[in-house]
Amino acid sequence: MIKKRLIGIGNSTGLVIPQAILGAAGLRRGDEVEIALHGSRIVLQRIATKHLSNRRFKSAFSAVLEQYDADFQGLADYDAGRKNER
Repeated sequence: MIKKRLIGIGNSTGLVIPQAILGAAGLRRGDEVEIALHGSRIVLQRIATKHLSNRRFKSAFSAVLEQYDADFQGLADYDAGRKNER
């Protein structure tokens, strides 16, 4: 267990979280988190939908497009009324 002191940040109060703890929790600087109170414990949880960066999204989306290119083309052809031309 690590002891930390709460610090003033403007009109708010903050806590500096060591990088090792952030990494172990799967959190990074800039992540959006939910804060919940469970009894007397404060719990931080990363909001998963906000974690995917544009670069990672584009990479994942490109992989899906490449893998299913023929299927997507078939759907596009069907939608355009060319379902039997392939």
